[in-house]
Amino acid sequence: MVLAELTERLLIDAGLSPDDARAGLVALMRGTLENVAVEGPRALTGPIARGDVETVRAHLAVLPADVAVVFPEPALLVASVEGPCRPPGGRAHREDLSAPGGGCGRLV
Repeated sequence: MVLAELTERLLIDAGLSPDDARAGLVALMRGTLENVAVEGPRALTGPIARGDVETVRAHLAVLPADVAVVFPEPALLVASVEGPCRPPGGRAHREDLSAPGGGCGRLV
C-alpha cells in the first residue's frame, strides 16, 4: 500500500489527474498480479530484471528525496531474489546503485 500511495502521488505530480493516476496504477498492478499468477517471480521485467544499473540510477535521480529513500529497498530485495544477475547466495546493496561502474555486477 505504501508503494501504491507513493506511485499515485508521483503520477499526480507528473500531471495526471487523481482519477487517471489511480486508474493507471490499478491497471499496472492488475497486470503485474496476473503475470505473477502465471509466471511467479519470473514475471519480473524492467531495469532490475535486466541488471540495467544506469536506468535504475536515472530513475532514482528524478524521484523526490522522500521517495528515492524508499524505492531502492524493495528493488534491491527483488534483484537479490530473482533475475539474470542474482548474486550467488548474496544480496544486492544500496551502494550497488550509487557506486561508479555499471553492469550486472554493480546492481547485484
